[in-house]
Amino acid sequence: AGAVLFLDAETSTFHSREADSFFFEKAGVISFNEFALEKYCEGIGEQALHDLLSKDGKKIILVTLGKRGCRILTSSGELSVPAIQ
Repeated sequence: AGAVLFLDAETSTFHSREADSFFFEKAGVISFNEFALEKYCEGIGEQALHDLLSKDGKKIILVTLGKRGCRILTSSGELSVPAIQ
């Protein structure tokens, strides 16, 4: 019906990229903090994000970086947004 699933991935909310791939693949928007991103990318680095984006051209990945702002990744590219002081 057009609903988009937003997944807020925390280190405590998923076992691994492989074990929880169903949820990551179905989500339209995924938010990682830097620790959850490290866990998700374990073993293959940020190639894991590019693999995920290549499966769905509409997916958005957000990476929050605290005082350093955030990153927004899509299949079209990446945008860095500074933190608001």
